[in-house]
Amino acid sequence: MKDSKGITKVASIINSTSAKLVATSLAVLLICMNRETSILEPEFELYGIDLGLMETKPNMGVLYFMTDMEVVIDTITEKCNALMDDPRSPLNIVKHPGKNAFAYDTTRRAGDIFRFTCMVDPMDMYETFGDNDLFAIFVNKCIRHSVIIWRHGIMDGITVIETVFNLMGSPLKMAPASPPNTTIKHAMMIVQSIARIPKILHSSHVRRTEELTFTELKFSVSETKRRASLNHTSFVPQMTSQYLSAVFSVMPESVAYLRVNITVHIDNPNRFNNFSIVPIGIYRNRCGAVEIKRQINYFKCIVFGFRALIENKTAINVAKRIPYMDPDISEQIPYLNPDINLSLFRTQDDPGIIKGRKINVYSFSSKAAIYSCGVQCGNDSYTITNSCKYLLGGKLGSTI
Repeated sequence: MKDSKGITKVASIINSTSAKLVATSLAVLLICMNRETSILEPEFELYGIDLGLMETKPNMGVLYFMTDMEVVIDTITEKCNALMDDPRSPLNIVKHPGKNAFAYDTTRRAGDIFRFTCMVDPMDMYETFGDNDLFAIFVNKCIRHSVIIWRHGIMDGITVIETVFNLMGSPLKMAPASPPNTTIKHAMMIVQSIARIPKILHSSHVRRTEELTFTELKFSVSETKRRASLNHTSFVPQMTSQYLSAVFSVMPESVAYLRVNITVHIDNPNRFNNFSIVPIGIYRNRCGAVEIKRQINYFKCIVFGFRALIENKTAINVAKRIPYMDPDISEQIPYLNPDINLSLFRTQDDPGIIKGRKINVYSFSSKAAIYSCGVQCGNDSYTITNSCKYLLGGKLGSTI
């Protein structure tokens, strides 16, 4: 099959050019870092993955709450202004039209990102988000949900979720994984990444579609933690197991294997996108929490090794000038795209001042067949929102 041939080719390329890619990785990183302006300068440019993500469609979150709208507006305004008191808050960033040029506008206040509207449907609000807009909160005083839209280039999902919980009056801070403390250790992680990536490049028989649908699944936080304790594992492997079991249950039997990227929060200097991935490959009959924990431990070296490689991919114009860089590697990147991108945020029982009850996160640009984002908001219910580019055999949860 064409898919299998492509996967075999990319695995062969990765293995045959390991040393070359490591050398290229470090060379390109050094070249690009020397040219970069700091994202903490009053005016700056974007680089690497941040710049690439500015070209994608914006993301959207819908926050549902139980308190009165007047309390919501007052709370969000107060908390938003407090965040914007930091002169380097992402909420203060403005874009110069038509250019890769950004600046911190320290005169901005909450009123600059609020959009009061009569619209009810979040999709209608999404359509009004302009080309030069970076972050906006849509508020309709007659309904009990607010819509947050942002550009991935200047705010990753982790930053947005932390921001939303701060605006709710329920501060949430997620500790990032620290990068290798020496260049040699970083290089070794790149070597391990290149060696281990082919182990998950099996064909999954999942076919993308142009149609994009949105659904949600709900899980009990307390029950998930109970099962995690019984399996001697943690929340993420257990929730991943439960989620993938639900996905397999609505897929045809021909889909026996899924490539899954689990998002990891990292400390990533001079990038707004502080995330990487742990890729795992899961078979239908082996998707228990213990197996998922084993694979996470085996592939966690890829967190920083993979990040270095994709940063190089975005600097491909520099890399192509290096004679021994195999150009085929960039052409085979689609075979590295996962079937599922899975972001599971840490649990948070406190509903905040505004009594948040649910957060749905929508992705319009993911290359995965299913982009899934899980968030707990105030009660025992953990909601995973699915942005699907795959026609499932059954319904994956309920349509939203």
